[in-house]
Amino acid sequence: MKKLVALALVAVMLATNTAFSANPVPVIVVGHTGGVVTWDDVEKALEAYDDGLWRDDFPFTATFISGVKAIGDAAFEDCALLEGVTLPNGVTSIGKEAFSNCASLKSITIPGSVTSLGEGAFEGCGLVSVTIPGSVVSIGDGAFADCELKSVTILSGVKTIGEGAFSGCSSLKSITIPGSVASIREQAFMWCYALESVTILNGVKRIESGAFEFCTALKGITIPKSVTFIASDAFDDSKFLVIYCYFNSVAHKYAKEDYISFKLLDSIPKFAVAVKSANKKHGKVSKGKRIAYGKKIRVKAAAKKGYKFSGWYVGKRKVSGKSSYSYRVTKKVTLTARFKKKKKKPKSSRAVFM
Repeated sequence: MKKLVALALVAVMLATNTAFSANPVPVIVVGHTGGVVTWDDVEKALEAYDDGLWRDDFPFTATFISGVKAIGDAAFEDCALLEGVTLPNGVTSIGKEAFSNCASLKSITIPGSVTSLGEGAFEGCGLVSVTIPGSVVSIGDGAFADCELKSVTILSGVKTIGEGAFSGCSSLKSITIPGSVASIREQAFMWCYALESVTILNGVKRIESGAFEFCTALKGITIPKSVTFIASDAFDDSKFLVIYCYFNSVAHKYAKEDYISFKLLDSIPKFAVAVKSANKKHGKVSKGKRIAYGKKIRVKAAAKKGYKFSGWYVGKRKVSGKSSYSYRVTKKVTLTARFKKKKKKPKSSRAVFM
């Protein structure tokens, strides 16, 4: 009896496995209306496979008939069991919320023909990795917000990263921004809690408000000289941040003003400080030397007999009236000591008595 039960169980298991292997994830072929895939096109394709089924009733993958030029707004929105999409080369745009809330969609290849990704195009997807080709001019606002992304590659050519484009991607650990991107928009990477490293390449000009706000694990960001503006709250709540920057750049000044740790990618320059007397016959001065930017040099002047010190000058501007003076160096400079002749005391007159 036990043998019969065991054989029956094996038979059930074999039948079950055969059933599963005989029913792979179906491929839905999607048509189009005038070259743009719409919500209705997806509905028709699903109905053609099995009438009465809804978008999240069963797992499926999608491919397209020839001639598709765009994926329209909300075309695959809420297809929670969509597991894969093969986008044909020739598609130029992916519309607003086209694949939003496709939680089972783990990867997608965006062809080099795509020039724009609409607002919220992949918001709330299960995407783990994505490569955005250089043909894409604009990554729309919130395009990849709240995805499960661990890896993002943005190729050179992309010009705009929209507001909140990658916000809430809490598994993303690192990102490199190509120099073709003019501006990292507001909240672009906000709430990327696992983000540890950011490299911004030369060419990027602006880091807008909240761009990396609440990136609590952020340890290092490299900012090039090309960046001319950093919003005051760009890195709020990034307590362990170190900014890697260039001397006297906007990023360098920003780090100092906001008391953020920084490391220079170049050496601190030194400037020649020349020290001279306006007239050597009137007084002498200490020697000049090369001093690192921001450091001080102490200069001294001593008047000769019959003269007194009148001041240190840079050009025509008097900078100190003290003969021993500390000057903070920010550029090449000549400090000149001036002296003036002492006034002779008038001789006292004596009264003559007869």
